[in-house]
Amino acid sequence: MRQHAGVGDYFETIVDVEASAEQAPELAERLLDWFLAEGIVVRGAADGHFGESYPIGPNSGRAAPEEPWAHGGLELTTGRSVFHSHDEGPLEVSCPRCAETVTLWPKAGESSAEWDSIEKVISAWYEQGTGTWPCRGCARPLGLNEWRWRPAWGFGYLGFAFWNVPPLREEFVAEVSRRLGHRVVCPSGKL
Repeated sequence: MRQHAGVGDYFETIVDVEASAEQAPELAERLLDWFLAEGIVVRGAADGHFGESYPIGPNSGRAAPEEPWAHGGLELTTGRSVFHSHDEGPLEVSCPRCAETVTLWPKAGESSAEWDSIEKVISAWYEQGTGTWPCRGCARPLGLNEWRWRPAWGFGYLGFAFWNVPPLREEFVAEVSRRLGHRVVCPSGKL
């Protein structure tokens, strides 16, 4: 499990990679109602966050281990978004069919020719909502969410970003996925 250390704003995001643009607002409201009913968050604006945000509630330990949380909060995103991790290590994608692995960034700030290629697909997805990138191992075109991203990235219309909280509990993420009825990915990092 990843641990947070040092000063900065940390985020743990749960991204629904299967929800459509039309489904996202209703799903966001349904999950928000559950977060509020469980006391994971409370109504009100969370300090230091943009968009629709909520302060951490008294039962936030259901989502992440109990620790003092510095101005933590939940930020909801509905609308086409690229949700990415912030990590110092390499960024890689693997084909789920043939296991071919491609290094997009050997380390933070260093892109590869493969990154230049997939970045065009990401831009097309962001502009039009579609985009595939062919695997160089099996030559099959894959949608951005079909690739296995390390660290996690997600492309979708619904995200729940928990700010300045410990790493989310696996069982909490699984319950969110179950309630959404969709596959989720969990980008995280420090800004």
